[in-house]
Amino acid sequence: PRHALFHRWYYYSNLKKDEVVLFKQYDSDHSKSGRVCFHTSFSDPSAPPDTPDRESVEVRAMAFFPDHTPNTCPEFSDPNEEVASNLIQAVLYIQMWPFMGRIWFAGKSKTKAGREEILEELLKDKTGRIGCQDATEKEKILMKEAAIEQGFYTYVAQAAASLEKSSSWMVRFLSRLF
Repeated sequence: PRHALFHRWYYYSNLKKDEVVLFKQYDSDHSKSGRVCFHTSFSDPSAPPDTPDRESVEVRAMAFFPDHTPNTCPEFSDPNEEVASNLIQAVLYIQMWPFMGRIWFAGKSKTKAGREEILEELLKDKTGRIGCQDATEKEKILMKEAAIEQGFYTYVAQAAASLEKSSSWMVRFLSRLF
């Protein structure tokens, strides 16, 4: 591999059968996706030459110490709150939306019904980035309520104002059509 010069190899030849080397590869922040997984291997110089080739083994384990102080395990958050946060983030990044999406947003954000339509459209999660693509209608109602509680419509107004300030005359003109 192109980075082989930077690899560091360790061999623990004195391990006993009831000992283990643990490599931490899990971040306890459950809201982040795991992006790194490594593979380790080695040749045992003391193994007889007729030893069969090694096979890879992957073991995943979780260790919980419920009585440990301080408790370092994070509380799992409500999925409705996470989706609500993602909805707000989508609105806050309005400048990154495709041109026609910004025009649609600018037009819809001017009325209460339009702002509600923005929320309903984002809850469809067509891109899969919001985290509610597979949610039931009942779950989406709870997610919508959580977004409203977190101030979704206020963020829509802020995003619309920022869009109005920074957009070209064409966005402002075309947004009147929606």
